[in-house]
Amino acid sequence: AILIYRAGNWFHRRHMERIGLAFTFLNRILFATVIPSSAAIGKHCTLGYAGLGIVIHRSATIGDRVHICQNVTIGRHPSRPGVPRIDDD
Repeated sequence: AILIYRAGNWFHRRHMERIGLAFTFLNRILFATVIPSSAAIGKHCTLGYAGLGIVIHRSATIGDRVHICQNVTIGRHPSRPGVPRIDDD
């Protein structure tokens, strides 16, 4: 799932958002995970069980060397401003 995200993020950063969105949907189909290509995920980030069931907010920032376990949601609460930021390690 992380490799598919990285491919989609590559297109997203080059202003080809529709292609990046296609990679997001591919992740949804293959791994039942929602990792938008617009999210910022650092180097050496790992996903437990290939990212099965992980949901990440489109504006979330995740640092380097972070491990995210399966069935984790990283999002925002509707009544609170801001989106999550997870620092390195």
